[in-house]
Amino acid sequence: MKKNIIWLSVLSFFCGLSGCSEQEDEGPGYVGNEIRIATHIGAVTRGDGVINPSLTGDLEVGFVRLDVGENNYNGEKVVNGTIFATDKTLRFTDETSDAYYPINKNAQVRLIGWYPNTGDNAGEFSGSASGGTVTFDIDGSTDIMVTDLVSGTGGTKFADGVTFNHVLSQVIVKVYGEEGAQTKWGGITSVSIKEKRQECVLTLPSANESDGVDSEPSISFNGEGDLLLIKEDPAKEENERTIIFGSISGTLEYGVGNPLNISSDPIICGYVMFAPTQSTSVEEPSENLIIQVNTVQGSLSATVPSYNFERGKKYVITLKLNAEGVEEPEIPELTDAAFFITGYENKTITVTLDQGNPLSLTLNSQGEGSILIEDKLIKTIQAEGASEILIGRRKSMPSENIEIRLKVESNSVVWRTQVDDNTTVLINTAAEMKRLAIDISPTKFIFESDIDLMSQSWTPVAELTSGKTVDGGYHKIYNLSIISSSTANEWWGLFKKITGGTLQNLHIASGLIDIKGATGSGTSNGVGTFVGLLEGGSIIGCSNSAEMKSLSCGGICGAVNPNPSTNPCNIIGCANYGVINANANAGTKSYGAGGICHYANRATTTIKACYNTGNVTINSTSNTYCAGIVGRIGNGLTISACYNIGTIFNESSATSGMGPITGGTNNGTNCFSVVLLNPDNNTYDFNVNYWPSDAPSLNWGKGDDSANGKYWSSVGGNWNGGVNPEFPKLYWETLVTF
Repeated sequence: MKKNIIWLSVLSFFCGLSGCSEQEDEGPGYVGNEIRIATHIGAVTRGDGVINPSLTGDLEVGFVRLDVGENNYNGEKVVNGTIFATDKTLRFTDETSDAYYPINKNAQVRLIGWYPNTGDNAGEFSGSASGGTVTFDIDGSTDIMVTDLVSGTGGTKFADGVTFNHVLSQVIVKVYGEEGAQTKWGGITSVSIKEKRQECVLTLPSANESDGVDSEPSISFNGEGDLLLIKEDPAKEENERTIIFGSISGTLEYGVGNPLNISSDPIICGYVMFAPTQSTSVEEPSENLIIQVNTVQGSLSATVPSYNFERGKKYVITLKLNAEGVEEPEIPELTDAAFFITGYENKTITVTLDQGNPLSLTLNSQGEGSILIEDKLIKTIQAEGASEILIGRRKSMPSENIEIRLKVESNSVVWRTQVDDNTTVLINTAAEMKRLAIDISPTKFIFESDIDLMSQSWTPVAELTSGKTVDGGYHKIYNLSIISSSTANEWWGLFKKITGGTLQNLHIASGLIDIKGATGSGTSNGVGTFVGLLEGGSIIGCSNSAEMKSLSCGGICGAVNPNPSTNPCNIIGCANYGVINANANAGTKSYGAGGICHYANRATTTIKACYNTGNVTINSTSNTYCAGIVGRIGNGLTISACYNIGTIFNESSATSGMGPITGGTNNGTNCFSVVLLNPDNNTYDFNVNYWPSDAPSLNWGKGDDSANGKYWSSVGGNWNGGVNPEFPKLYWETLVTF
């Protein structure tokens, strides 16, 4: 019997779950705070065995809880939890005391978790006085993930989050044959991985009297049965996939000749999840991976060194049959970036990275291919005889597998749309994002990934009109660059104007916006990160970290001025972290600046649940119009539940028109601002005497429910005498990490 031991501390592939908790109602018969962990899901393996770069369905997980002071697994029960795909939040679904923190906020909670926790592959927990185990059956259809021992308290929560470590690898097997192989062997009846039908055992830490545990959990594998491939293409959508074990119904006929020829592409025999061996070098060889191909005329086998496989990664092994048997397969290359390019089928592309030499990649008959990028940025791709295409993609974490999807016609990038919905455009490259300035005719635009614009000059999109939506999907844009020496009366930003459309869930992580600007009135021109002028519509759940320089500028938008005056204009749940400098041109008078916008007007304008942390600087001897939220205000607008902790500064001696929230007399409703007294010890003092609590009726409610005043993930944190206070955070901040 084979037995491999892995200590979890050396597992190298993971999906990060960064966490915090929030207070909820008390559980039945128990006084305490419900344990919630806000999660960021990286590359995970869903229950159907496909390793994907993002969580697309709820993940059912299990935990065992053994708090400090508890020294016995006997009688412990599994705490069931769900990671919800909609908001990436882990919640325990059992209404028991194990789902809550103790009353004593210093009492330490300890958890160990695993996946899967439902279905035929669910881990089976067994506890005793001396220890505990969770046992899984590896049948090839699903991954297994486990966590280290994690701890938190009612006071500190699970500040470091929890990490689910992948245990298995995935292999997809394809087959093609030389001339005569089909005649010699006939069709394929089944494919299996030898000696990999094993049992996985998670051994929990030993319990002791002092602190509850005295070791880290470990996993081991036992058994040497054969794993039959799951006879489906794992690239299929879930609703198109059927999991079938056993012999192939009938036989699989395979192509003949070069596998890159359309007429002889390798056929997909299926996929399987298995436990890779742990040696990572040729000098320390481990057992081989033996693939057995059963045909009508007999069984053939191929051997691949198992040390080439990493946990949490997927590999494609292509087998070539000839009249003698199976040729020795090439060792699978590790890849982490997959291309899917409609219009580039069977073409060779040059992939340029930000480090090292360009790579050559030949795509197959479906326009697919993969490379290894590690920590590099994919800058461009170029097919022979075609122009470069901007990509701007990198991994957000070491464990991630990314996908680059494009549609090319006549060597030009065109819109990709959702299946059966040609009005909804999908964006996951810099080339597609820049296409917004060329064709804004579709109804909805959805970002699928973070994008690095690589400081390429951005041309502002002319207008986002009524009925159109740009949804960032909580993704980030890096290195936005809008630079101009123009002094004309113009509007600048990602968009020049929004006249009824909606821009939401998009975050500018870095960049520079530097516009010389007009010397006329600041109400007729301006600069904003997302839009120059908002005349109608909404900006919701967006943030900016780019630096801004111009005469009239705001962190989110330049100006809000409904046109016609009855048009509703909303800025909701937005934040600015970037430095704003309305003194970009020496000797030229500033016209004003604001953390959210420079100018806002009219009773149909609403700015609520927004905040600014960036420093705002101007240079003006009069009418300074400089503030943390809105620099210059008109008549009747509503500002509610906003706060500012950025420094407001005028390089001249004038102070009129300056304020912590606005540059006028309207300082909003239920807003507050603080002043940083000492940056060395992060000490603040109040400037406005207001500190929020969980109050939906005042737009300070916790949650994501704008209809009921809930915009915040945390409210009413500890002021702590002004030393390292806990400021409120917006609902999307559990989903976006900078």
